[in-house]
Amino acid sequence: MAETNSSEHRVAKRADSAHRLPENEQQFRQMADSLPLILWVHGPEGQPEFINRTYRQFFGVDLADLSIGSWRRKIHPDDVEDYSKAYDESLRARAEFHAEARFRTHDGRWRWLESWARPRFRDDGTFAGLVGTSADVTDRKQAEQTKSNAEQFARRAFNSVANFVGVLTPDGILIDVNEPALAVGDLSRDNVLGQPFWETFWWNYSPKIQAQLRESIDRARAGEILRYDVPVQISGAGRMWIDFQLAPLRNDAGDITHLIPSGMDITARYLAEERLKIAQEASTVGIFDYDVIGDELRWDEHSARIWGVGQNSVLNYEDFRSGLHPDDRTPTDAAVKRSMSPDSDGHYFAEYRVIHKSDGIMRWVAAYGRTFFEDGRPVRIVGTTQDITARKFQEVALSESEERFRLAADAVGGIIYEYDLGEGTAHRSSGLTEVLGFSPDEVPNTIDWWQQRVHPQDVPTFLQVLNNNESSERSETEYRIQHRDGSWVQVWDRSLVVFNQMGIPTKIFGSVVDITDLRQVEQQLKELNERLEELVSVRTAELKNRNEQLKKLAAELCTAEMRERDRLSQVLHDGLQQLLVAIKMHLTILENAAGSDADRVRSDLKAFIDEAIQSSRSLAHELSPPELNDDSLPEAMQWLASRFQSHYHFNVDVTCDEEHTAIPPEERLLLLSTIRELLLNAVKHSGTDRAAIHLSNGDDHRSITVEDKGKGFDPRIVEYGGEAGLGLRSVQQRIVAFGGAFEIDSAPGRGTKFLIRTPLKL
Repeated sequence: MAETNSSEHRVAKRADSAHRLPENEQQFRQMADSLPLILWVHGPEGQPEFINRTYRQFFGVDLADLSIGSWRRKIHPDDVEDYSKAYDESLRARAEFHAEARFRTHDGRWRWLESWARPRFRDDGTFAGLVGTSADVTDRKQAEQTKSNAEQFARRAFNSVANFVGVLTPDGILIDVNEPALAVGDLSRDNVLGQPFWETFWWNYSPKIQAQLRESIDRARAGEILRYDVPVQISGAGRMWIDFQLAPLRNDAGDITHLIPSGMDITARYLAEERLKIAQEASTVGIFDYDVIGDELRWDEHSARIWGVGQNSVLNYEDFRSGLHPDDRTPTDAAVKRSMSPDSDGHYFAEYRVIHKSDGIMRWVAAYGRTFFEDGRPVRIVGTTQDITARKFQEVALSESEERFRLAADAVGGIIYEYDLGEGTAHRSSGLTEVLGFSPDEVPNTIDWWQQRVHPQDVPTFLQVLNNNESSERSETEYRIQHRDGSWVQVWDRSLVVFNQMGIPTKIFGSVVDITDLRQVEQQLKELNERLEELVSVRTAELKNRNEQLKKLAAELCTAEMRERDRLSQVLHDGLQQLLVAIKMHLTILENAAGSDADRVRSDLKAFIDEAIQSSRSLAHELSPPELNDDSLPEAMQWLASRFQSHYHFNVDVTCDEEHTAIPPEERLLLLSTIRELLLNAVKHSGTDRAAIHLSNGDDHRSITVEDKGKGFDPRIVEYGGEAGLGLRSVQQRIVAFGGAFEIDSAPGRGTKFLIRTPLKL
C-alpha cells in the first residue's frame, strides 16, 4: 500500500512539473522581452540559444539568423579583437565576462555597447554556457570624449602661459604644474607631483627659503595673497630670481579649495639692480660725526655740499632735523633712536630727503653709521652720507618699465594698450588685428574709438576702467566689443591706473584678451555636467529598482523554503505516519492468533513501529517547527537557543531591550535562518560552548547581535578567503539583498561579534 501511494505521488509530481514548464518558459520570455537591455543566452560552445526583443530590434535579426560567432561581424574592426578575446576567455574559463565595443545596428549606425555575462550551470554541475546583457552606452562614451577634449584644451592653455604656474592642495602638496616651470629645472611631472611644494627641486637648496615658503603657504591657506621676489633653483645648480605670488582659490561657497603659486623670471631686472647698487656704492661719499653728549654735528665737504651749508659749520640735532622733508623726520628719528639703544648693535641707516639750504632743491640721501658707547651710554655716532637722488629716479623709471613689461607679459595673445587720460590718446599693440581684425595704423589713436565699438549694454562696465581714479590696484572686467566683421567678441580687460606725485591719475596700462572661445567651452561643459547628472539620476533609479527586485527575490526564497517544509511535513503526516499507525493496529489484532514465539515477534514489530512513528514525527518537527510560525521573534529565538542546548550542548543567552511587535514572516524567517547559521558557525569554529544573542529596535531599524568569546578569526577571509568564507558571504548577501546590513567584528584570539540590521519599514 505504501509503495502504491509513493508511485502515484511521483507520477503526479512529474505531471505537475510538465504542466508548469511551458508556463515558466513563457513567463521568462515575456519578462526578457520587456527588458530595455539587450539579453542573450549562449550555449557551452557559444551557440546562440535565446535573444530578447530588444536584441532583435537593435540588430534586425531573429534567433534563426544567428550562428556561433556570427555576432562578431557586427563589431567595429577596431574593437573586434579585444572584445572577442574577452568573450573567448570567459567561455573557456567559464567565468564572468565584461567588455565594451562599437556594434553596427540594423540601420547601419555604430553604437557603443557595454556587455556583461555570467556562466550558468546545470543541476548536475556541467557548464551550460553564458547568459548576458548589453546596454547602449553611446551617450556616455561621447560625453567622456567631449570632457577629455575640454581637459586637453585646458592643459594646452595651462602649458602655453609664459609664467611658471602650479596648483597646490590647501596643505601645500603640489598636484599640477605647467611645462615652463618643469623646463627650467629639466624636470618631469613624476619628479615633483605629490610632494610638499617646499621640498621640490626649485626650493630644496636652502632651508631658509623653504621655511619662508612654508610660512607663506600657511598664510595663503588662511586667505592671504602673498607676493615677493625670491631665487629658485634651476638645472645645473643655477639660480633664477622670480617675482613669486601665492594666492588662494575659492569655490562658489567661498571655501578655499586650492592654492595657486606663480612666478615670472625677473633675473635680468635683479642683476641690473645689483649692478646699479655696486656703481652707486663706488661713488663719492661724505662723512659726518655727531657728538651725542655735546649735541654737535660736523660734516665733511661732500656732506656739507648736499645740505648747502659751510664745511666748518657746527650744527645741532634740531638743525639737522629741520632740513629734512617733513614726511622723513619721524622715520629718521626712529633710526637714530634705535642705533643709540644699548640693546641694539649700534648700526644706523636711514634714507631721507634733504631740502638744500641755498637753492631749495630736494635731494635723496642715504646715511650709514655706527654708535659708540661708554659705560652703556651712547656718546658718538660716526658715519657716511651719499647723494642717491639719481638712483631714486632710476628706481622710479625702472619700476615703471617693470610694470609695463609685467602688463605686457600678462596680456600675451591679446592687446596691450596705454591710455593717456590727460590727452585722451590711446596706443594699442598689434594684437588688435588678432582680436578685432583691425590694424593699429588704420584706427584713430583715441579712447573714444574703442568706447564706440563696445556693446551698448556693456558701456557702463567699460567706463569702470576709465573711471577707476581712486585706486592703484589692478582692475578686471569683461564686456563685448564689435569685430570688424560685425560679430561680437567677449573680452577680458585687465588694467592699472598710474598716478602722479600729486595723486592725480595720468595713465592707464592694460591688456585685452579674447575669451569668446573660453566662455563657449565653459557653457558646453556646463551643459555636459547637467547631462551627466541626468544620466546619473537615471542610473540611480535603475539601481534602486534592481535593489527592490533583489529584496523581493530574497523574501520569496525564504517563503518558498518554508512552504516546502510545510508541504513535506504534511506528506509525512498524512502518508507514512498514518500507514504506520494502521500497521500497528493490524499487528495488535494478530496478538491473539499465535503462540509465544508470535508474541515475541509481534512485540518487536510493535517496538520498531513505535520508533518509526516517533522518527517521522521528529522529522516533521525538524522540517517545520511550529515555534517558527509564531509571530514573536524573541520567542522563536528562545526556542532556537533551547534546540542548540539539547542538540549540541551549546548554551545560548537571549536578551531583548524591549517588547517587540510581530514582524513579517519573510523577515522573521530570514533573521532566524541567519541566526541559526551564525550559531552553527560558533559551534564548529569558536572553540567555546557559549554564545549570546541580543535583539533591539532603533528609530528606523532592527538590530541583532550574535557574539561569542571564542577563538575569533580574520574577517578578511569573508571577502578574500574563497570557500573558507563562503557561508558568511552567503549570509551577508541575503541580508544586503533584503535591504539590511551585515557587519563582522572579530580578530584571532578575541572572539567574534556579528551585527545584523534590517529596516523596520521596507
